[in-house]
Amino acid sequence: NSAIINFISDKYIDPDIEYVSACQTLINNTNGNVYQLNQSVNTTVDCMVIANNSIILDMNGFNMTGDANSGTDYGVDNSGGFNGTTVMNGFIYNFGAGVYSAEGYDGNFTNLTIYRFVLPLSGYVYGVYLSGDNNFITDNNISNMNGNEAGPDGYGIYLSSSSNNTITSNTANSNSDFGIYIGSSSNNTLTGNTANSNSRYGIFISSSDENTITSNTA
Repeated sequence: NSAIINFISDKYIDPDIEYVSACQTLINNTNGNVYQLNQSVNTTVDCMVIANNSIILDMNGFNMTGDANSGTDYGVDNSGGFNGTTVMNGFIYNFGAGVYSAEGYDGNFTNLTIYRFVLPLSGYVYGVYLSGDNNFITDNNISNMNGNEAGPDGYGIYLSSSSNNTITSNTANSNSDFGIYIGSSSNNTLTGNTANSNSRYGIFISSSDENTITSNTA
């Protein structure tokens, strides 16, 4: 009986993971900064706010949904510039930015679907926004990022003053400005990405040097 109880406990409760069932601030915890969604979550403001280095959020196949009322509401908000953030394996809908990481280094954003169903009341919108270095953006599907400004205003992946990042095997289609935008950024590697049916350009590089662009479709 003891073995059966242990098996059931181990199957459903992992002592190395903190399970998350609501939007919240993710800060240092006793289980090594690993968080995992155990249900879909909704909010009218920011959803997950990063508040420490080396936070790992496994969305576990669930949804994170905003109300699309502002360009400054973020699905994952790392405006504090913390390093080593990982976000993976989920669906992020109706935020001003699905993932917003300002000056955060060594992040990993993978296997995310980021999409907007409705226009925001105001603001530019981004699937993934980065202004830090040495990040990985891989295997994501980012589409229909459409804002409500006077001109084109929706970006799938947006890099600003962000260098030495690896952007691989992403789909950034049907956004109202650029699929992938690289601005004032250097030494980034873009490989195997698809950026079709965007209102302006699939991949656009401005004031940037020594970026490597190979085997992309745009």
